[in-house]
This record gives sequence, structure tokens and C-alpha cells, in this order.
Amino acid sequence: MTGYGPFGGRTVNPSDSLGQALSQMPVEGANLEYHRLEVNHDDVDRFMAQMSKNPPDVILSMGVSWKPQLEELPNNRVGGGREGETHPAGPILPGHPEAIATDLPADKIEKALSGFPGRLVGTHFSDNNYQPDRSAYLCNYLNYRLSDAFAGASAQARATTAGFFHITERVSKEEMHLALQTICQHHRESASS
Repeated sequence: MTGYGPFGGRTVNPSDSLGQALSQMPVEGANLEYHRLEVNHDDVDRFMAQMSKNPPDVILSMGVSWKPQLEELPNNRVGGGREGETHPAGPILPGHPEAIATDLPADKIEKALSGFPGRLVGTHFSDNNYQPDRSAYLCNYLNYRLSDAFAGASAQARATTAGFFHITERVSKEEMHLALQTICQHHRESASS
């Protein structure tokens, strides 16, 4: 799991706190690790190089936003001039697709979260106003890199299930734990078939 460190005057990033809390909650058959990413492209690039070199079964990344949701369609675009942006404005990976669907199982996550009391995290199934993140900021950058590396037909892609959630301060560790359990179960089922 990943979250981000402080940024924009926030001394505590909710994605960091939530990631640390999740790493302490058991998931059947999983050894959980948490990585805090600094709010810059270089740290994301280092993380992606590590994950590509030694891919885990599941990567669940989180960042803070105003709307908690599974980010299902990252865009091959990064902006410029914001805090933490060291990548030039333009395509994240020139010559790669404009958007790549996440391989996180949105349908299974939706089913698992549909009965969660006080649910906050949405998907396109539950939110008629669902819009994918088009901020061209670091969250989209990481999500696109994850999807490019792990959401495809290659053997490496099939070996790892990876994707990104936006969360807020109000998203509970129990809600994200249920999402994580669902993703891990999906991965086990996919790997055995």
C-alpha cells in the first residue's frame, strides 16, 4: 500500500495515516507493507522501478482528494507548475494510450462496499456523477504508471493487481480494509485460474 507524505501546508496527509493503519490490519494470506511516497514524481518513479523489479501480488495506492472514489481510468497527462511536479507538462509516457483502465475489480469492490454502513468510497457503478480524475496531478501520474505497468496481458501484469483510490479524512480504515480484502481475494482467484 502507498500513501503520500505532507503537502500543501498539510502536516499530516490522510492517505499516509490510512495507509499506516491498513498495514496493521490483517488480510488473509497477505503480508502487508506500507510505503509513504513523497509528493514528487521522482519518488513515484523510484517506487515504480522497485515494483517493476520485484512486483508484489497487489498494490493499493491512495491519495487525498475532495471526493473519495476508486480511480478507474487514469489519463496519460501531467500538468505543470504545482507543488511536487518535476515531470514536464504533457504526456506521462509519450506514445502510450491516452487512458488505461485500472485492473482493480470495480464490480467486486462495488459489491463489497454496497452494504458498508456510512459508505463514502464510490465507483462508476454507485455514482451517477462519477468522473475519473483529470487533474493531471501526482495521483493520476502514479495511477497511470500503475495501470501501464500492471493492467495488461503481459505476464508481469497478470502477476500483480494494482490501482488507486482517492480518499478523504472521513474515509474509515474499515471501509478501505474491506476494499483491500476484496482486491486480495480477487487476485488470489485470478492467480489460481
